[in-house]
Amino acid sequence: MMSEDRLMVAEAVMAGQIPEYHLSQAEIDELFEIACDAATDKLMYEAEQRGCSVFDGIDGDTIQ
Repeated sequence: MMSEDRLMVAEAVMAGQIPEYHLSQAEIDELFEIACDAATDKLMYEAEQRGCSVFDGIDGDTIQ
């Protein structure tokens, strides 16, 4: 997990204030996962608001 300092660097990169080479590939991968998780959560929430049946995982699943 990135420190607050590194998150500030990532924010500056995404805002176009500094070049992307200030981030490592691992940090870029982490940001990608955070973005995908946020997008999935948003879509699940929107589907739930439309009355769709929404679930997260499988009961009894031990893989996290």
